[in-house]
Amino acid sequence: MNSDLINFDPIIKKLESWYEDILDMTPNFILAIVVLIVSVFLAKFVRNFIQRILDRTYHNAELTRIISKIVRIAVIVAGMMMALSILHLDKTVTSILAGAGIVGLALSFAFQDIAANFVSGFFMAANRPFEIGDVIEVKGYIGSVLRINLRSTEIMIFDGNEVIIPNRYLFENPLTNYYRTKNR
Repeated sequence: MNSDLINFDPIIKKLESWYEDILDMTPNFILAIVVLIVSVFLAKFVRNFIQRILDRTYHNAELTRIISKIVRIAVIVAGMMMALSILHLDKTVTSILAGAGIVGLALSFAFQDIAANFVSGFFMAANRPFEIGDVIEVKGYIGSVLRINLRSTEIMIFDGNEVIIPNRYLFENPLTNYYRTKNR
């Protein structure tokens, strides 16, 4: 009759082992949560600090917003990586970073044109080769700048039509700004 009974000893030992691991890791878990909370508050502080510096330097709200958002995300991601490291999940951190690298590479090929326009818009926002209202010429289009976005610039050409020019073309091709020098 004893042979018909199920032996629960291995299961009980495994459950006890898990329980002991949970008790041992509780301080690390609490510390990891504290690190996450601190990183979120630190990210907000750093974002505001970067915004103030960039507002004084570039006077470009869109550029300031994008850079401060990137910095905020970077601080939070760093906090998450530290929290995972505190939980002894270093292999998970490595796997996440490797996966992010592969996904980033795949997305860079898939969205190459969008990324080129975005990066060009970012550099144009920093260098400011023209401003809203300036008359510019690029790729055969001459007109007044209506809007400058991170991916494209809208100009009103002299026949009354709006032309949307990808920022990559403005960055890679010769650009004439007729308002930069007031003399003709």
